[in-house]
Amino acid sequence: MFEPSERMKRLYELLSQIPPEYDAARQMLEAEKPGEEELAWLAIQLTEDTFDDETENRNDLYCKIALLLEHGLNPNTILDAGTTEADNVMMNLKFVYGADVGASVMRLLLEQGGDPNLNVEGWTPLSWIDADLGMKPIIKDVELSRNFVQCIMVIQAYGGKFSDGKVPFAMHKGYSSAMLKEFKRFDYFFGKGQNDKCLLHIFNKATGEIVADYI
Repeated sequence: MFEPSERMKRLYELLSQIPPEYDAARQMLEAEKPGEEELAWLAIQLTEDTFDDETENRNDLYCKIALLLEHGLNPNTILDAGTTEADNVMMNLKFVYGADVGASVMRLLLEQGGDPNLNVEGWTPLSWIDADLGMKPIIKDVELSRNFVQCIMVIQAYGGKFSDGKVPFAMHKGYSSAMLKEFKRFDYFFGKGQNDKCLLHIFNKATGEIVADYI
């Protein structure tokens, strides 16, 4: 199991402050030059700080991850690979509490080389997120469910698939998966009644037109 050094714990403390101490953290990153696993650990820990409704931590996450990327963070690093504790920063983004932030960070990681089909113990990021999407506590929590749906949209937009090779959204005619990169243009509603076989539908906020169905 990965054990962070005292210097990594100190870096984590600097970036966990409200507001984060970016200048001190940047100087330490430049001086210490953390390794691949150390940066992955930092990214995972900072992401886990957003698993509640602390607005300050949540809104700072994008800048924190961007800083780590500047200093060598590999979005595809799997911490404790081959164990039941295997972890990756993209996998953790599903539990970011609140809309827009998790998906924005997911898009950033994918733009910076993240693999939308990264295999973590037989699970892709989409499979990891989808496993919890239909749970009643998540459906009832608007902030959490919106983050789940937005992250799924972004991953599919970059070519992500489930572990079995399928994709979550069937796009309507005239719409492509790539359009979901601009996830803020879209919203969703859950399927209504027994006659609606889809878990949820994605629609264009500007026009109200349904663009995709969750299959």
